[in-house]
Amino acid sequence: MAQTGAGAPGGSVNIYGVLDAGYVYQSGSVNNANGTASGPVVKNAIQGGVARGSRLGLRGSENLGNGLKAIFAAEMGFYVDTGVSSQGAQVLNQYPAGPMFGRQAFVGLASNAGTLTMGRQYTPAFLVTTLADPFFQGTAGNMANLQNTSGRASNSVIYMTPAYGGLTASAMYAFGEVPGDTAKGRQYSANLVYQASPLSVGLAFYNANNPGATATSRTTTLAANYDAGFATLYGDLQIQRASVENAPGSAVLGGDRVFTSYNSFLVGLSVPLGRHQFLLSYIYNRDMRGGPASNRDASQFAVGYKYHFSKRTYLYSAYGTVTNHNGASYTIGDALSVNGNARRAFNLGLSHDF
Repeated sequence: MAQTGAGAPGGSVNIYGVLDAGYVYQSGSVNNANGTASGPVVKNAIQGGVARGSRLGLRGSENLGNGLKAIFAAEMGFYVDTGVSSQGAQVLNQYPAGPMFGRQAFVGLASNAGTLTMGRQYTPAFLVTTLADPFFQGTAGNMANLQNTSGRASNSVIYMTPAYGGLTASAMYAFGEVPGDTAKGRQYSANLVYQASPLSVGLAFYNANNPGATATSRTTTLAANYDAGFATLYGDLQIQRASVENAPGSAVLGGDRVFTSYNSFLVGLSVPLGRHQFLLSYIYNRDMRGGPASNRDASQFAVGYKYHFSKRTYLYSAYGTVTNHNGASYTIGDALSVNGNARRAFNLGLSHDF
């Protein structure tokens, strides 16, 4: 990390980043929406952002006096294997178009009364899910393959309280910015987090409407980890509820809306042995819907390994497999491609912080 002086006294700007790339092998057929097999899938690739999304960022602060600070961050993502922006302009139909600083971009104020920020930011719900995943939402063991992590929200305002005995609370509202309807595209989230070694535990709620307000999803997550010295234990419980409007005149059970419901849990383990680190996780996602489309359950099992050359550089490998039931179609991904095309994956790569 590099540090430079800001233009005003009492300020600073830090330049930081992550470089991550690895080998990805994926195999195994997945199910189509009607439950039929899509055929065999095999992928061999050198890919950027396997364990973590590569990034280049700026963050800093300025002392405004009387305990008040201005703070900011601007973070862009890119693929190490090609050098292409992972949030920038679409290239050769391979990469999705998106914002330049799509990972984070916010400005705000911080004081003894808390922190208030505006921009594109991680949701309070996302920050709670990071407590539960020994794979830190990367590689083939990524919890986001089966669970909702909510990620980031644009046009958002977030307030976070100061820490009181290890306890903090956050609340977010993200504007949909659809003219004439404040409900369309809006998101809101809140969390309550307790962190005091060796225990970290968080409770979060997340709600999102699509831009047309025809679909709404709600997720509640309880996540925790406990550092027992010889190992760190991870776990979560998650409840997902969603509803989608039927097309006018459609004959679908449930009246004018279709409802979905999933309950899931994660258990995980991280064992350090000198420079070595061994990872393990299991997720079960239970389909709670009734009717002919019910019982589409899925499970994920993953093992991983890290070798830490230093505090900033490590080698990693991971293997994960998803088992679908009754026509479920969950797949294996990694840090940047959460929804892959296969049921099994192996990763081998290198990650470096600067």
